[in-house]
Amino acid sequence: KQKEGKNLTPNIRYLISEYVTDIIFPKECIGCGQEGRWLCKSCFTTIPYYTPEGCINCGKPIQEKNLCRQCHSFLLLDDIVVTGDYKHPILSSAIRYFKYSFLKELADDLELFISAYLKNNNAVLDPKCFKQNTIIIPVPLHKKRKKWRGFNQAEELAQRISRRYQLEIFQGLYRIKNKKPQTKLNKQERKENLNNAFDWQGREELKGKKVILVDDVVTTATTLNSCAYILKRHGAKSVVGLVIAKG
Repeated sequence: KQKEGKNLTPNIRYLISEYVTDIIFPKECIGCGQEGRWLCKSCFTTIPYYTPEGCINCGKPIQEKNLCRQCHSFLLLDDIVVTGDYKHPILSSAIRYFKYSFLKELADDLELFISAYLKNNNAVLDPKCFKQNTIIIPVPLHKKRKKWRGFNQAEELAQRISRRYQLEIFQGLYRIKNKKPQTKLNKQERKENLNNAFDWQGREELKGKKVILVDDVVTTATTLNSCAYILKRHGAKSVVGLVIAKG
């Protein structure tokens, strides 16, 4: 029997695991408790889109995009597209369950929320702006943290976005060091924590590429900007952050 189990394909083993898990721990909406889905349609539609209150990096008033003119002048990011607000209880619960309770299935609902925002706001994937040379890159986890979690949440989102919009995904961005979690640090500590934290080892050519850099939550844009620095140093023409929520 053990030998037969080893011969099962990864996909079949995953389906069996999911079936057993559903029996022992039935799916219940994280918003209302309704059985059947982790995020039911009713709760999904109550999540509002993000409304900018100020520059994501410094908090100053903004006239366009999500960065003020001063921050836009020195940050390597060309823009940040934020789809929701982490303050909303259902959205924040969905993200926490996705990352820390390892509910990888929630990536489907969260990507659907992102695509609905993009459709309604005609933002980062506007075909007038991105006809050619656009690629998707997920913000990487350090290999130790990815091994512990079992997956990279940004990568799961990026894969689904790339399939929906038929954009190539590049995986060459990586973390050099396993730094402290950004959520536990203040703004200055965030900057110091990410010094020399990323590098590029991909075989793909970045020169002239328009990069959509995917992550789950943005707080001060420090992580996204550190990634943008590396990507532009290796030839990327532009880098736009795309995240689920503002933390």
